[in-house]
Amino acid sequence: MPTFFPGLEMFALAGAVAAAGPVIIHLLNRRRFRTVPWAAMDFLREAMKRNRRILQIRDILLLILRTAAVLLFGLALARPYFASSGSTQINPGQPLHAILLVDNSMSMGYRQGSESLLDEAKTRGHELIKILPEGSRITVLPLCGGSFSRDPYRTPRDADEALDKIELTDRSTTAARAIDLAKEGMLQASDVDPSARRIVLLSDEQGENWKGASLSSRLDGLPEIQVVDVAARNTENAWVSDFRLLDGLADTSVPARFISHVSFQGKAPRSHVQVTLSVDGVEAQSKTIDLSPDQTAEVNFEYQFTDPPEAGQVRWHAAKVSLPTDNLSADDSRSLVVPVVAALPVIFVDQYGEAEDPKQNKRGETSRLRALLAPQNVRGQPQEHLIRIIRRRIDQLDTKELREARMVVIAGVPRPDSLDAVRLLRDYVRQGGQLILAAGGDFDPAAWTQQAWLDGAGILPLPLQSQPLGHTPEESTTDFRIFSLKVSPSDVASNASLQLPETEPQDVADSLREPTFFKAVVPLEDKEVVDKMLVAETKRIQDERTKLVDVNAEIQKLSEKELRGQLDAADRQSLERAQKQRDEIVPNWLLFDSRRDRVADDTSADELAARSRPKVELRFDNQVPFLVQRQIGRGQVLMFTSGFQSSWNDFPRKNAIWLVERILRDRIESTLPERNVDTSAKPVLVPINASLRNEPFYLVRPNGKDQLLEVERIGRDQFGVSVGDFAQRGVYRVSLRRPESAADSAGNKPAGGDAVATVTTKSDRSENPVEKNWRDELIAANGPADESKLASIDEAALAQRMKVDAGQTQPHFRWVPRGESISLSGAAVWGQDMWWWLILAVLVALLAELLFLAWPTLAPARETT
Repeated sequence: MPTFFPGLEMFALAGAVAAAGPVIIHLLNRRRFRTVPWAAMDFLREAMKRNRRILQIRDILLLILRTAAVLLFGLALARPYFASSGSTQINPGQPLHAILLVDNSMSMGYRQGSESLLDEAKTRGHELIKILPEGSRITVLPLCGGSFSRDPYRTPRDADEALDKIELTDRSTTAARAIDLAKEGMLQASDVDPSARRIVLLSDEQGENWKGASLSSRLDGLPEIQVVDVAARNTENAWVSDFRLLDGLADTSVPARFISHVSFQGKAPRSHVQVTLSVDGVEAQSKTIDLSPDQTAEVNFEYQFTDPPEAGQVRWHAAKVSLPTDNLSADDSRSLVVPVVAALPVIFVDQYGEAEDPKQNKRGETSRLRALLAPQNVRGQPQEHLIRIIRRRIDQLDTKELREARMVVIAGVPRPDSLDAVRLLRDYVRQGGQLILAAGGDFDPAAWTQQAWLDGAGILPLPLQSQPLGHTPEESTTDFRIFSLKVSPSDVASNASLQLPETEPQDVADSLREPTFFKAVVPLEDKEVVDKMLVAETKRIQDERTKLVDVNAEIQKLSEKELRGQLDAADRQSLERAQKQRDEIVPNWLLFDSRRDRVADDTSADELAARSRPKVELRFDNQVPFLVQRQIGRGQVLMFTSGFQSSWNDFPRKNAIWLVERILRDRIESTLPERNVDTSAKPVLVPINASLRNEPFYLVRPNGKDQLLEVERIGRDQFGVSVGDFAQRGVYRVSLRRPESAADSAGNKPAGGDAVATVTTKSDRSENPVEKNWRDELIAANGPADESKLASIDEAALAQRMKVDAGQTQPHFRWVPRGESISLSGAAVWGQDMWWWLILAVLVALLAELLFLAWPTLAPARETT
């Protein structure tokens, strides 16, 4: 079967489609005739009978020639060739195109002696470059990214330098990625003879990278791949597989709880392994554990932060958990940027608001939650280290307080006060605010659905049935039922919000099933209702975008006029009116910087609407939803279908109330800027105060290297710097420093390579009034934990992944074991010049067609001669 040059298969397909044109025209022309009465027709009928067969044969031959010409032209453009079985040795001195695919994932940092696997892969690559014939081209492609060119190098020296520049990254790769890069490398030199291509994969053949679907379909159009074995033997590795802050954020009132997991693979146990927690570059606590093969141990730490930020602000601290260095040092630590907060404003709305009076038994539905997030000391004074409580009724909400609130909790409110309150809360959520709704008290589901659903344009995640399910014990009824939460150990294991440190999933599930519920509102999980809501949401987004284009165009025109000094009073009123319209279309009054969606403008309206599809997070054992979540814009609405304080349940009196506290903390954390990312993450935007937009900002990477950042405009009167390319794990620091101080950062780097300690001291910052107003921003990046699993596949496993049959004579790969040189021979290829003959055949077909068409005029001339 012929093989085509990569990327040119479409020409063969286009030729086949175009070849159907002459056939269709031929068939249509056969139907085009008309009857013309003519007395002399009888004399011609006999002649027509004699010529009819000749004409039919001529038409068929013309059809064949025209169809063949189009089809052969498409095949010629696709440049087909055939690869026969076996291998063929190239002629000495014949130039080649070598494509070196170098695995620079984190596992390639494993050391055997003084060299890493990446060093060994580079050595094998240099050996190949050295023996290539003169005039060969070499393409060097690292699988996990880096600064490299896809264009082939013309000299061995350039290729050697490119190979030496490849650095280890804290990322993972896949076999599919290697195949795709090989095809890209071939496209950069499409003029190369197919028989002169050599693809070499230098990798540790890590088993985690070869998971997934079969690769046979991706290998079409590729020559034989030489897989060079540089895998480690008898590996033993311990690594930090997970590190997180239990509650997502910390305050100075209680110790922060860190949870880390340490995994181990090896043949024998490892004893007395020291696990160390460091905060801001200083060792805080250390524990000793024993590790068993193929097991994961949980190690927990507590740390008390004592330096609170200003009220309503966030202070970032760098935490790291680490192990003693082993043969793979890159995975012996994980870092975390911890947000320490103080008095973040949170608005609590219930049936009493500020009129709550426990002495008169007037306790609001949110009272229990307030006690959880802002506990009181012995004297009854609230310790507002985490949040600042603002108590309001729903009719008291306004933009002035909402613009600073990280979260709004509404519980036990009988009904929304007005549509204005619903619209105000929706605008709050759209900008990134977090809204928690709960039933309880005199909550009226029919009134809430009527005023707060609005076919999805309100704040309810789903419409509610008009009547609640069940009754409270105080209500006189014969229809008395109880129900509980439906939680299994597997649910706990798969959801970090449900997990507790040093607690088995079964025990957590038992504690969550303990509360008894008597009454709950019932969301309508109707597909037709949801689909209608998504259609309406899509239309709303499209309409907003259309209006925004017109409004922005008008603002741009009037702003340019203002810059020229030509703006009169009427124009100024028009500008103010247009700016007000823009703020109504896209509200922008929230003060804190939520996690902005930078690609929202490039996302289709359908995709944005699909994000707002409601999701049920937890259910009761009768399948009625308990917790429903819906995203609106950049924020979220969460609804608990039962109460927190009333007799709807005994939830507050059971241990399971910690779940609500965990969820609320998680919602508050989501309003903070994104500061903990994966090493393959997209660039992170760090806001910069407008007054500092002309100052020099530097990015200090975990290895201590500095990079000057460019301040860019990210919105109206908003500026920021983009931080990306998180190739190594660790803490990345955005610093405001003078150029002369930036050059000293490498010298300030402490032992151990932790870039956190490169921070400019307070005394240094105080000498410069500009730097005094800036506190360094921290970003922590961590690589994939599965990359630390070093088990590799062998030749037999590779053949199975490639789906090489036992009787197949031409495999897609050639295994190159240790000690064996990379071969310059390749699969035998013939017919690579077939495209030239196909073009010649096209010309012959066209010439034959001309002869057939000219034959009627040539025949009389021959008879006269």
